Amino acid sequence: MTFEVFLDRYLDRLSGYARLLEGDRHDAEDLIAETLLKAQRIWSRIEVMEHPLAYVRAMVSSQHADRHRSWSPATSRSPPTPTSPTRSRIRQG
Repeated sequence: MTFEVFLDRYLDRLSGYARLLEGDRHDAEDLIAETLLKAQRIWSRIEVMEHPLAYVRAMVSSQHADRHRSWSPATSRSPPTPTSPTRSRIRQG
């Protein structure tokens, strides 16, 4: 099956799944776009699989987890604030 045929058959289902994961239509569209770009790059390996939809759906899940892992409050820290030189450093300078 070509990538175009795959999209014709399954894009709506994948988009619905992405909306469930993201909770926001625009974020879901971004998630699908990012995932399908990756899938298209390796389509020659995916198209010969017994269940390409399951594989691409797993890619959507993985991409979703990656996106939220990098933006979670636990891992997203503000850069340290630059400290101003102390008076002793200024005098020595």
